[in-house]
Amino acid sequence: MDPVHRYRPKRAAVVALAWLGVGCVSIRPPEHLSAVPAALGPTEAEAVARARRLLAEPDGRIHGGVAAARAVAGGAFELLPEAEAALVEAVRRTGGRDHPTWAYLAHVHGRLLNARASVFDTTRVEVHGRIYRALAAAATTPRDRTTYRALAELAAAQAELSRGRRLRALGRVRRVERDLEAYLADHPHDEDVRTLYANHMLTVAAVLPLGRRRRVRRAAKALAHQRRHFDHLSPRARNEAVAPGVRTVFAWWAAETAAAAGDVTEARAAYEHVIATVGPTPTVPQRQLAQLARDRLARGDVRSDVADLRPLGRPSCVACHARTTPIPQIAVPDAAGGWR
Repeated sequence: MDPVHRYRPKRAAVVALAWLGVGCVSIRPPEHLSAVPAALGPTEAEAVARARRLLAEPDGRIHGGVAAARAVAGGAFELLPEAEAALVEAVRRTGGRDHPTWAYLAHVHGRLLNARASVFDTTRVEVHGRIYRALAAAATTPRDRTTYRALAELAAAQAELSRGRRLRALGRVRRVERDLEAYLADHPHDEDVRTLYANHMLTVAAVLPLGRRRRVRRAAKALAHQRRHFDHLSPRARNEAVAPGVRTVFAWWAAETAAAAGDVTEARAAYEHVIATVGPTPTVPQRQLAQLARDRLARGDVRSDVADLRPLGRPSCVACHARTTPIPQIAVPDAAGGWR
């Protein structure tokens, strides 16, 4: 999840289903969604120091807020309040959507708030929704309009949950799914929105048993398609200079989701793809995922439980954006092939 790359649609839409009960069904989110690095690697530590220097400058709030947002994406979640405060001020200074930097700064702020949504923190949910509704209203392309509307609706679902309105929240979640499916039927080559759809389905499946098999199958189909057409993503959505691990992370999700859907052939191909995405100078998260992919293939066991899918939530930010910081809670497989 990149909170700073300009106008990039959200790749890892996290649906805040903190606790949802429908009839006799109760759901609690997996704890690993909120895992944070035990310590930052040197590259990410340097990003934190730079952000703090900029935030301390009298006129450094805009650049400091953006730098802090980048540091948060790399694993420095303790900077989240400072980054938020700086971006709120930066957006206010633009005076509104007519300012040339308003959309960019609002986009950065909205994506930064995803770090709260990913751990079901509803303290900024109303602001989150307002930002995405404003961005949807100002969008100039069908892709951006669809993306921001979906994210605004998901923020509204989180708000409903925070008030105990669980059925209304579920209704909004399903509305997002229908809207994205309708858009993809009309725009079958839009890999950005397909990726948003896949991540939405994965996240809901991970926390909500109701409809899980259907969502897993649809996410697996979407990610298999995206894996084969990754270069059809918009340049901003696959910018490896900003998110060096993005190709590896999506290949990993495609593999794990295919395994959870029971498609062993696709899962094996995707695990091989994970390994192939790692170049001569891999990031630490890329090495972790490639090692796990090799282990899956060596064991001949490609079964997966989507409820335990990792990295997801905050660790997925680290997996995509960090260079020297390990993905939290992912080390090496234990004797049973699980996580430790």
